[in-house]
Amino acid sequence: MTFSIVKKNISVVIINDLLKRYNCPVPFHQFRTILIGFIISPIKSMPPLEIIKKIWGGKLPNFENIDQLSSFMNDVFMSYWNNLTDHRNSKLPFYFSPIKIKESDKSLSDLCRIRREEIGGLLFGLMSGDENNEFSQTIQKSIAHLEEIWGYFEATYDLIQKNGIGKNQKEISNMTFLLKDMEKIAQIEINELINNCAIENHTKH
Repeated sequence: MTFSIVKKNISVVIINDLLKRYNCPVPFHQFRTILIGFIISPIKSMPPLEIIKKIWGGKLPNFENIDQLSSFMNDVFMSYWNNLTDHRNSKLPFYFSPIKIKESDKSLSDLCRIRREEIGGLLFGLMSGDENNEFSQTIQKSIAHLEEIWGYFEATYDLIQKNGIGKNQKEISNMTFLLKDMEKIAQIEINELINNCAIENHTKH
């Protein structure tokens, strides 16, 4: 799924400001991966306005006039969307949003929450917001792997929120190492999914 419109670079700050202005129900890092999911999805293309409705819970943001709507769609779909399509090129792989990690309960729980939201957003977009959509065995395998990783981040987040990591420096360092390692695995799985979807989309045309 893509738009045949001339690409222009647009600052993520502008997109983030738009999401805040129109009360986007998901944070920027998750919005980004939702769009990537829609971009790579082998499911039939969805109109841009329908994508926005999916993200905003079934309705459009509260635009005051047609000019606001046009400006929003131009910035998000004629600019930022096309920037994100670069990740379909294996030479420009997907990376998670950068996070400064400290060995503390808050920092590591934030890491788990954000990675969980990013993976969940990607899968939401990939499935076009409908878990009943069917995929090839190759894509299903990638989805299953990412769901397992999502579950790991979810469980670890809940554990840290409930009990904390503890005061033992070795335990904290081990947890930090494991989470960073899981990040790397998740990025590998996501880029493999992107490549497999690109292959399937190519064979359809």
